[in-house]
Amino acid sequence: MAGSAEGGTNVLYLGLLVPALMALVAGLVIHSFIIGVNVSDWWRGRSVTPVDLIVTLLGILRICAQSAITLDVFLGRFLPLDFLMFTVYLFFTNANVLVTSLLSFIYCLKISNLHTRLFLYLRRMISHRTGRLIVFLLLFSAVNCSMVFVMV
Repeated sequence: MAGSAEGGTNVLYLGLLVPALMALVAGLVIHSFIIGVNVSDWWRGRSVTPVDLIVTLLGILRICAQSAITLDVFLGRFLPLDFLMFTVYLFFTNANVLVTSLLSFIYCLKISNLHTRLFLYLRRMISHRTGRLIVFLLLFSAVNCSMVFVMV
């Protein structure tokens, strides 16, 4: 009886492993293509726009998050890394949400046709300070994830 229950768990594990690998390969291909196109354009001398910088960072963050969850599926069976992998995945997911929000804000400023001083100031400020905002958002995500360690 005990052997059949263990065998059922292995079948379930393999049943979850195959879709996880398929999602990993699909995600790696798609996000690597996005990163590759942007990086090759930058190497050719095209200027880096804030939107290109954010889209490239989103691709990197999503590759890292997907790799972390796939490693958890692979190694979680053999090594007790649940808490560490959860924290790493939480960091990448939080950073992904924050950077996506920044991208939405930049697109909102781009498509708005309001000519008030506030919107004109925000357009200029965002375009020059995108790098700093990205660093701040990544640090904020790291601090947010470090709170998990404080709570435990």
